[in-house]
Amino acid sequence: MAERILNVSHFIQKDLLIDLINSKSIGMFKRFQISTQFLTIDPANWNNHEDYIIRKNIINSLKVVNDTAERGVKLIEEYNKKFTKNEEQKQHVLQTVQDYRKKYPQSDRQPLKKPF
Repeated sequence: MAERILNVSHFIQKDLLIDLINSKSIGMFKRFQISTQFLTIDPANWNNHEDYIIRKNIINSLKVVNDTAERGVKLIEEYNKKFTKNEEQKQHVLQTVQDYRKKYPQSDRQPLKKPF
């Protein structure tokens, strides 16, 4: 869990780079085979460090994707193509789905196993 900053002036004086690196950061370095050697160098010199430049280009080329939103858009697109052309029926189904999601906010099968 992230540490809460209580003393801002003390936080600003800390060695921020090292303090901002955590196990998730290290996991990212490992996943993309990024050497952490550049972390021991003064950040002002990073742009002269070949390994840093190569890995920075790799990270900058990554595409950020919102899978949940994209799946939702795809679902609606497919729904509009394959389902009824009757607008009233579409609205009824969408309302039913919305009501269902309110009633069963968890997206697994456990709520369905509970008796009414």
